[in-house]
Amino acid sequence: MKLFDSHAHLQDDRVWNTCDMMISRAVDAGVGCIVCCGSSESDWGRVRTLAEKYPQWVIPAFGVHPLYCESISDAWYDMLEELLRLYPHAAVGEIGLDHAIDKRNDYEQYTVFCAQLKLACKLGRPVSIHCRKAWLALQNALDNCGNLAAGGVIHSWSGAPDLIKIFLRYGLSISFSGAVTDEHNRRAYRSLLDVPIDKMLVETDTPDLPPYGRKVPNEPSFIIDVVKKIADVKKLDYAFVAEKTYTNGFKLFAKS
Repeated sequence: MKLFDSHAHLQDDRVWNTCDMMISRAVDAGVGCIVCCGSSESDWGRVRTLAEKYPQWVIPAFGVHPLYCESISDAWYDMLEELLRLYPHAAVGEIGLDHAIDKRNDYEQYTVFCAQLKLACKLGRPVSIHCRKAWLALQNALDNCGNLAAGGVIHSWSGAPDLIKIFLRYGLSISFSGAVTDEHNRRAYRSLLDVPIDKMLVETDTPDLPPYGRKVPNEPSFIIDVVKKIADVKKLDYAFVAEKTYTNGFKLFAKS
């Protein structure tokens, strides 16, 4: 039985010096794949390092997170396309929209996000999407920026349950993080019930969002807690949820 962590940031400063040990613990816990998502030009190099050092476990993803879209260089797009061509198995992520950021430029976010969606379409790559309080804008971007033939996922789902059916129609999967292990997160529980198991992924979002009762920083081996909570809420066997979410992750990110 294997586990698939569909979204982590092992390149983050908070865990970079211990990420080798984290990967070792993840492998011991049964984690077969970790998608390591870049957030800005400054951390793409570390993602490359991990992908080359651990090709059997780490799947790279390169993208510009909405938090950093206002600090990109003039060459960011060309650099991103070059990286994606250099790593033909890499995904595009973490990309998206975030209207929960106090000081932000919505136009800049949207422009950078759409450019990356179009690049993913052009190269046939899956996307890992971040969205907070920008659900209508996300729909507009998906409508206007091409068909994601290679699919994608909305990571660490935080939307209302009634939005799920909308984004499933775009061919997207829905990923759940340690946030669902909080017993008070009733909206997450309702969302879990509304996502078909065939469209569900699990993640840690390392080093953030540790499962309830775990200490910061989060790490990929903690994905076990997320799988167990999903199995409990959906009244499914733990091994079945682990197998299905691994298969779903493999089909989306690890085909090559």
